[in-house]
Amino acid sequence: MVDTRLCVLCRGGPRRLCGLEYCPVLVRTLSTYTLTKVSDSLSSSSPPSVFVSWVGYPQVTVAAGLPPEVGDTSIYDLPERWLDLQLDDVLRFRLTLVRGGRRLRVADVGNSFVDTVREIAMSSKPVDVEAMFEGSVRPRVLLDENMPPMGPLAPVKRLYLGSNPYVSRHVEKVYQDPDLKAVEAVLYLYRSSTPVSTITRVFSVGSLGERGQRKLVPTRWAITAVDSIISDALVRGLVDKPSINELRLYTLSRSGNLFIAILLPTRWMFEWMEAWFPGSTWNMFGSSVAVEGTGSLRIEGVSTLL
Repeated sequence: MVDTRLCVLCRGGPRRLCGLEYCPVLVRTLSTYTLTKVSDSLSSSSPPSVFVSWVGYPQVTVAAGLPPEVGDTSIYDLPERWLDLQLDDVLRFRLTLVRGGRRLRVADVGNSFVDTVREIAMSSKPVDVEAMFEGSVRPRVLLDENMPPMGPLAPVKRLYLGSNPYVSRHVEKVYQDPDLKAVEAVLYLYRSSTPVSTITRVFSVGSLGERGQRKLVPTRWAITAVDSIISDALVRGLVDKPSINELRLYTLSRSGNLFIAILLPTRWMFEWMEAWFPGSTWNMFGSSVAVEGTGSLRIEGVSTLL
């Protein structure tokens, strides 16, 4: 019998702490969604969206995210606009997003296929794409707590751009600068009001950093790196600010989630905590609340360092 208290620890990840070859939570969650059926070709407008895998590094899968429609598909891969969407809508967008890609080495930043994917990644508007696939399409979706979900993976024979990408002058500037370090490029783009999702994309496809040092970066690592660079810079700007002189409470409720921020009149420090109630995604089969903090997880009968 599966100890369902492990679900909060595992979250459908590759560790499979329950010992099963599949995640029962994901099976139940995804059973109501229909995946895109991929034939040998697809006409699409990439939101834009790209994906670089991490399994097998330094060999990775480089893919363009292709929804089953043309036109303004930007909502498919623009997390900045998801806050007011229903969770079902976000999942529907993401799980119909086909990853059309190839297996390459992270140093292959000059590969012609990577060049095409990079043009998609650098665009700030949807790009029309014609894709021709080869081999079988893997029906399984990508679900990872560190990145948005994505639909099936389809090996690509050819990838054509049907429209010219629209690249902002800020993204073009950092891409063309051979001496600008990646950290400086990320902060320049952030301070230029470039969406963080766009910064992550261009970082992932090897568009930032000193010319001889550029490599493909797995999407989940790119998300972590960009978030860390921006967060560290923001914290450096906060630590010397005067402390508030009162206790403050802020709340936000969206899509069944309740966010609570408590500000204390003290020196800079923080703790992030999550509570998963019975019936919620990663506590679907539990009977008590699971509380996870930045240092440990506390749940009935289970305590572990994270």
